Amino acid sequence: MDVASIRLPDARHVSLMRIAIGVVSILAPGLAAAMIGVPRADGNRSLRTIVGLFGVREVVIGVTTIAALDADADHRRICLVNAAVDGGDAVVLVRSIRRDGLTRLTAALPLSLAIVANWLRLASADQ
Repeated sequence: MDVASIRLPDARHVSLMRIAIGVVSILAPGLAAAMIGVPRADGNRSLRTIVGLFGVREVVIGVTTIAALDADADHRRICLVNAAVDGGDAVVLVRSIRRDGLTRLTAALPLSLAIVANWLRLASADQ
């Protein structure tokens, strides 16, 4: 397969993935924590609460993004806001790596950076 022929996800697809991640984080925070690499021994009530709060954030951002796209709002601004949120996550992951070294959780940094790059690509694309 030619790399140029790979279709990158659009803003709606990324937002739907974000909503799905959020719903899992809200409904099954222990599962969501395990999926991102948190050791079972660290899975306490506080962590499950934080994961659930993260889930609420993901659902709200995803739904708001889709609503803004449906309302024909400025897609560049929508994509840049999403890039800022995901870029903030990448900064937190980098800080964690510098403090604690590479863990299963911080191994998500390349994915986080790819998501930021995709939002920036979408911000510069003609929609």
